[in-house]
Amino acid sequence: MNECLKDKEGNILDPKIPRYENLKNNTIISGTAIKSIQGTMVRYTATNSVVMFTFQELNELFGVDNCTYGNILAFVCNGDGNANSVHFNCATLADDSVYATFDTQINSTVRINYIIFYLG
Repeated sequence: MNECLKDKEGNILDPKIPRYENLKNNTIISGTAIKSIQGTMVRYTATNSVVMFTFQELNELFGVDNCTYGNILAFVCNGDGNANSVHFNCATLADDSVYATFDTQINSTVRINYIIFYLG
């Protein structure tokens, strides 16, 4: 079951994540140790959570080799409440990955807006 997210005008939203190179170009560096990436993605899930990034993927995006539970901070929100009204609980770090978690089980696609900080 592949449901498409649509905007208010009925246009189908692109479910592809920008390539890592594009995400790297959007990295903001604050000071010397804090880096962040931000963006939007569409993911399908049939549970109450979905993996956004693995720590290995974050290592590549941030250009480091030590992303772990103690130096990653992530924020998420529902990027299109008109397409899917699920409530986001938060981002959760587990299984060496960053998850978006929801208040209920869903069986559809959802747009996730995110910002993830690497704290060096």
